[in-house]
Amino acid sequence: MNGIMKDDTELFRRFIHNSGLRGWLGGVVFGLTHEEWNAA
Repeated sequence: MNGIMKDDTELFRRFIHNSGLRGWLGGVVFGLTHEEWNAA
């Protein structure tokens, strides 16, 4: 359980401090959800 918590905490820390990661991840999530919405 601690291993998962450390991984999630590290990902969150990187997400908060790295604007490039935020932009990339936001674009990926938007693209995936937008594709699903258009397919429906």
